[in-house]
Amino acid sequence: MTSHLRPILCLALFSAAGGMLLATSARATAGDTETARLAKELTDLVEARRESISTLEIVADLVSSPRQLLPNTPLQIHAILDRYVSSARSDSDRQLMYGEFFRPDPQRQKPLAKQVRIVQDGPRSSTLQGGVRSVTDDRASILVSPREPGVLQVQLWKPGKATSRLTSRSDFSWELDCPWLIPTRPYDIVSDDGGQLVLSWKDGRATHRMDVSVADGILNHRMFADDDKRSLILQVGRISAPEGIPFPAVVCHCFYQHGSLRMVDLYVPTSIRVNQPVDPEEFRIAVPAKTVIIDDGAEATRIELPGDIDDLVDFALMNGIHQD
Repeated sequence: MTSHLRPILCLALFSAAGGMLLATSARATAGDTETARLAKELTDLVEARRESISTLEIVADLVSSPRQLLPNTPLQIHAILDRYVSSARSDSDRQLMYGEFFRPDPQRQKPLAKQVRIVQDGPRSSTLQGGVRSVTDDRASILVSPREPGVLQVQLWKPGKATSRLTSRSDFSWELDCPWLIPTRPYDIVSDDGGQLVLSWKDGRATHRMDVSVADGILNHRMFADDDKRSLILQVGRISAPEGIPFPAVVCHCFYQHGSLRMVDLYVPTSIRVNQPVDPEEFRIAVPAKTVIIDDGAEATRIELPGDIDDLVDFALMNGIHQD
């Protein structure tokens, strides 16, 4: 079976049976020598990919529900993604793909896609998404959202704490920030004839499956099913940064409930730069004088900045803005 058809078969089985099925090639069980070898191969593949990326800048489109969705089955979704990957991937091709996912709303004047820009340099990261800005460094994580002209809502977290959900690099290549690869529970792993390592396991009633490309260590598919809820990550096609490091050409996160597609997030990179010097100013948020800051941890707290602020994180820490 070709590498192109193997994912399609897996999606058909996922769609029809509501679960995962291991590839039909030689099967190993946890504890076997072959299992250990394949598990190490998978870990080494992904670790090598992570280590190949020290800095990263991605500009992309993000298109998300809630909107009225047109496709439903994983096969239909994969067909749309394949058509885009096979196209010239121009702006008009992206708009065509979005139109195949989301029913037009004549009352909605805003474009379907938001532009997202993320920059990462080691532990430091910056995200700009639809006017909302977040920055993380070794001091804190900060999220800044415009409330009205001249008014910013600020949320602050201690380093390492979870922040409000904005786009991160793992949305463009899930395996880059996966906290684990090999589950602690019993699992099955095979090397299939489509050039993938396929990992599958159960966690109570939940079933999991990951397909990772042997060629580049990129996740192709990630599936989860638990009773009437299912989720699916598809990372389809490849786009190479000028430095030669590949990324998925399009990533689709799908969420099903009671057999119907409820939510879709599409991540479509338009520009990727890897391992290039990053200006430290990328991780600094400057705010002009007279801006009003609302401390999200205490809604009654409003601070009007007396002068220009060069670094909002420093200001927030010095002025006791609430930290979660």
